[in-house]
Amino acid sequence: TIDDFSQKQDFLNTVYEKFFQGFSTKVADTHGIVYTPQPIVNFMVKSVEEILQREFGKSLVDKGVHILDPFVGTGNFIMRVMREIAEIQKSALPHKYEHELHCNEVMLLPYYIASMNIEHEYFEQTGKYEAFEGICLVDTFEMIDEQQLSLFVPENTQRVKKQQESPIFVILGNPPYNTNQVDENDNNKNRKYERSDRQGIDNRIADTYAKASKATNVNKLRDPYVKAIRWASDRILRDGEGIIAFVTNNGFLEQRAFDGVRQYLSQEFSSIYIVDLLGDVRKNPKISGTTHNVFGIQVGVSINICVKKSLSDIPDSKAIIMYKCFNDFLRKEQKLSNLDGFESIRNVDWENIQPTKSNTWLTQGLEEEFETFISIGNKESRSSKNSVNSIFKVYSLGVVTNRDRWVYNFNRDHLVEKVKLHIETYNQEVSRWIHRSDQDINLDDFVLYDESRISWSRDLKADLKRARLAEFSEYKIRRSMYRPYTSSYLFFDPILNQDIFNNPIIFPTPNTEKENKIISVVCEAQVPFSSQITNCIPCMHYGGRQTQCFPFYIYDKDGTNRQENITDWALEQFQTHYQDPKITKWDIFHYTYALLHHPHYRDRYAANLKRELPRIPFAPEFHPFATAGKRLTEIHINYEQQPEYRLKHIENKDLPIDWRVEKMRLSKDKTQIKYNDFLTLTGIPPETFEYKLGNRSALDWIIDQYQVSTDK
Repeated sequence: TIDDFSQKQDFLNTVYEKFFQGFSTKVADTHGIVYTPQPIVNFMVKSVEEILQREFGKSLVDKGVHILDPFVGTGNFIMRVMREIAEIQKSALPHKYEHELHCNEVMLLPYYIASMNIEHEYFEQTGKYEAFEGICLVDTFEMIDEQQLSLFVPENTQRVKKQQESPIFVILGNPPYNTNQVDENDNNKNRKYERSDRQGIDNRIADTYAKASKATNVNKLRDPYVKAIRWASDRILRDGEGIIAFVTNNGFLEQRAFDGVRQYLSQEFSSIYIVDLLGDVRKNPKISGTTHNVFGIQVGVSINICVKKSLSDIPDSKAIIMYKCFNDFLRKEQKLSNLDGFESIRNVDWENIQPTKSNTWLTQGLEEEFETFISIGNKESRSSKNSVNSIFKVYSLGVVTNRDRWVYNFNRDHLVEKVKLHIETYNQEVSRWIHRSDQDINLDDFVLYDESRISWSRDLKADLKRARLAEFSEYKIRRSMYRPYTSSYLFFDPILNQDIFNNPIIFPTPNTEKENKIISVVCEAQVPFSSQITNCIPCMHYGGRQTQCFPFYIYDKDGTNRQENITDWALEQFQTHYQDPKITKWDIFHYTYALLHHPHYRDRYAANLKRELPRIPFAPEFHPFATAGKRLTEIHINYEQQPEYRLKHIENKDLPIDWRVEKMRLSKDKTQIKYNDFLTLTGIPPETFEYKLGNRSALDWIIDQYQVSTDK
């Protein structure tokens, strides 16, 4: 009964989307079941036609222009291409439909919906029914795998092989986005695509994007939309030229982990068009995903069109990058309406992006001189055995446990009780696995999923597979800085912690906490830069986001062989610049910490510090900074021994004296803390809230962390 095409698609896709999100949330999560709004599809298809005509002298209607949607969903993109072809030259549609339209779908339900959708669209355009032979039931990322293809019925295998042999010229669609499962107990991980010949898509990403990255943590490259970009790039490059048009997560445009992605896109394509629809709720907490994001999701979105011309037409140069950014505060309907108004890339008022040497694309607010400062630490320094051009040689992320509720606790006895239960359960599972009767059973289907007894993670399952037993030891209970000004007990163990990184050579023993110090920094697009010093093992999310830690000393794993971690190269640079041979490495450590807190440094280089690790300039004078940094170090590490700020105490005389905290609360004017029903503290000065670590003041962190909570 619905006549309008857009309304039909909206209805069908909403039913499809709600079905998966209600009936099978795990499938919806790993496959990114989200309907693409019609204005986005219209803009992308019109833009592809515009580029074909302008750059290649071709059209969607031309023979030889093969079109592929590798993640077809319910068929919306292919149907819109068919409508475009029919509008330009209806007589071209039968040949296109039979020979040059291709799409893939990995799940059965959308495969059938897409088939019916596409066949019905052809019927409406031509007045006759023809079965659509261009759709394959296949995982796009596994199409290269002959063993995988042998599992299919012969007809489907023939379709896949036909597609593999076709010279694809246009790849378009909406790849799924989902970095990884939040909790291994969900047993809902993304699939791995690795091959011994390094041609699996995961191998290709490791050998290109990850290898080229200067970031120390590239886990975000696991996201399926990154795999889609790599796969599509390889597919287009195989035949020499063509167009990729994807609507994806926009994180790759500026996040540090994606510098290798940006480098390869610049190298492999001749021109790139980006329409940044924004909508990242974590980056801009003042907006709402449901009203400002075009998909109604939490992550930002962009339309990305990459154009590859043959080498004979384009010299060996970087891509021309054209960028259009929407106002983040526009509502979803306004953004889509603007896209309708543009119709295609032809009518967009583009900004020409000039990437930096470090493959940064979005340079608004960046200070070029930042690149000339001394690196605090870099990827090369950590792997080099020779002299390195950075202040610190070794640095590390904080500990990531993937089971904080099990291995962190304020109460040592409670921690011991929890850890012993977890170890007992895990070791029982190891024994069951060793003595299993079915040797072919999948590990994910075998283990016990009981969150009251065990919390699984990727590495814990790998340890179980290797039959590694966990062992309790009082020695492994260590002091840890869990959040700013929030010290806690941690069970520090390579089996029960997901990743301990370089922390075993930074704080190998409790004794090293008496002499070693680390400067931790948080450099993330979603939160303001922060830095904090500590003398114990930090949690990776210590500052709210990924925390990199720069120690003064490093050791062997038994706590011996102490070495200074500030490089001789850095010492020489500072002594030479200031013409002062008396400058020591401790002076440089304190100088660095002071400079990272300087308001002018933080304000001027705020944009740079959201994208990369700090770089340290030479201040006009060295020793005032070193002196201030030393004092800051004393205050921030020994914060519980500092003189109290005198607050006024208001006690409820109707209640007995009570010092127990359930949950503290700030008054609306932020001058009072309600400690509990018995006690209120008043007279908090406004300056308290100017000292922030990320988005919160130090006091806000205290109130947030020091409360009673019960794990569900």
